[in-house]
Amino acid sequence: MNKLLSIFLICISILLSLSCTRQSQPSQSNGWTGKTINILTLERIQTSGFLKRIIPTFEQSNKCKVSVTTCRGSSDLQDLIRNDKELRKFDLVLGLDNCTFTGEEDFARFGASKTLSKIKLNPIFYPEPAGKLIPYGYGYLALVFNETIIPQPPESFGELQDARFLNQLVVCDPRSSGIGRAVMYWTLALFGNEGFQQFWKSIKKNIRTSRETWAEALQSVNLGESGMVFGFTSTPAWILDTQPNPLPLRLSMMKEGSFLYVETAAIPTRAKHRALAEKFISYLLKADVQTNVIYSLGLFPANESTPLPASYSNAPFATYSVNDKLKAENPTANLNNWLDFWDKLFSNSIY
Repeated sequence: MNKLLSIFLICISILLSLSCTRQSQPSQSNGWTGKTINILTLERIQTSGFLKRIIPTFEQSNKCKVSVTTCRGSSDLQDLIRNDKELRKFDLVLGLDNCTFTGEEDFARFGASKTLSKIKLNPIFYPEPAGKLIPYGYGYLALVFNETIIPQPPESFGELQDARFLNQLVVCDPRSSGIGRAVMYWTLALFGNEGFQQFWKSIKKNIRTSRETWAEALQSVNLGESGMVFGFTSTPAWILDTQPNPLPLRLSMMKEGSFLYVETAAIPTRAKHRALAEKFISYLLKADVQTNVIYSLGLFPANESTPLPASYSNAPFATYSVNDKLKAENPTANLNNWLDFWDKLFSNSIY
C-alpha cells in the first residue's frame, strides 16, 4: 500500500511540473556570483513582456539573477502552490488574484510581508488581515465591445439577453482563468445562486465560445470572431496605447454595478531568499515600475502615486463594485457546484 501511495505522489508531482514551464534560466555570463530569486507566475504575465521590462534593473541593483517559471492559468498556479514539494522551489509568486486565491489553504502557504507599511496603496484595497498577499494591480470589470460590430451595446445584464447579440460574446472559463472566475462571481453577487443560473441560461445563445484564458478571449475579439468580451474599464485605453492598428473597442459600464479584480504577489513560507523577495515586491510597487502594470498588463497600478497615461483620462479608475454582496452566497462552500453548473452549461447537458 505504501509503495502504491509513493508512486501516486510521484505521478502527481510530475503532472504539476508539466503544467508549468521554466521560461528563463539564470545566466552567469556577466560574472555575477550573487543569489538567484525564483519567481512563479502566470504565462500571461510573462508573455506580456512585463517581467522582461522590470527584471534587468532589479538584477543589476541587487547583484542577483531572476529565474521565472510560468503556469498557463490560475487553476494550474493554484494546484502547484498547494503542492508543498513544488512550492518550496520558489521565492515569490506573482499573479494570485482575489477570486481564485481566497481560502485559508492558500493563505497558509505564504508568509506575512512588511511591504505594505512602506508604500501608499490605493485605498480601495482590502488587504487580507495577515498581510500575505500584496496587491500590485487591479481592474474593474466591464463589457468591452467592437463598435463596428455592435454600434449599440448592452448597458445592463438584462439587455445582454437580447437576441440581437446572438453569438457575439466570448467568455473565460472560471476553472482556468482568474478573470473568468471574477466574471462568474460578479453575476453571483448580483443575482444570487438561483438568479445566477437563470441569467447564464438566458444568455447562452449569445455566447459564441468560452476560452481558457482572458488573452485568448480578447484575441477572439481582436480577430473579429466575437463582438464583445468581459474585460476591464482600462482595456480599450490599453489596447489603443499598445497595439499598432487597434480595433475601435469601447466600454459599456453595466448599470447593475461592477466587480473589483485584484492581482497580488506573495512570498512562500519556505522561500530560500526571502529578503530578496521582499525587495522585489518593494521594487514592484515603485511608481516608475508600476507604469509597466499599465502598459504590459492593462491593469490600474496599486500605487496611487503612479501617473496614468492621457489615454486613460476617460477610463473609470474607480466605480461602484458589488464584491461585498458575494459573501452572502458563501463561495467557499458553493464553488464546486457553480463550476459544475458552468461545465454543464457549455456541454449543452443543462437543458
